[in-house]
Amino acid sequence: RFLSREVDLFNPLRISEKVLLHLLKHPSVNQELKFNENEKMAPDHFLYRRNHPVDYFILILQGRVEVEIGKEGLKFENGAFTYYGVSALTAPSSVHQSPVSTTFLTRRDQVD
Repeated sequence: RFLSREVDLFNPLRISEKVLLHLLKHPSVNQELKFNENEKMAPDHFLYRRNHPVDYFILILQGRVEVEIGKEGLKFENGAFTYYGVSALTAPSSVHQSPVSTTFLTRRDQVD
């Protein structure tokens, strides 16, 4: 319900609640990350990296995240029900292509 109320792209006028629930139950959509205090800088501890384009949306369901933004490296913490990456839901990226894609060959591209 949170997504459908707070994130316009998940509004019931755009996507039914049944489809949204089905999507959220998919194993590739719902992932748990565990933080190891002994390896604070481990690559899998970072949800996003500066200057690395991504094509995914993240909703924090429990726990906390530390966010660093801007050239100044301003840091702050956020907790449950904060989200990032809304633009990945709307605008196709010309820099990074999603792993799931469709390729069409034109007659010129076909190899004989």
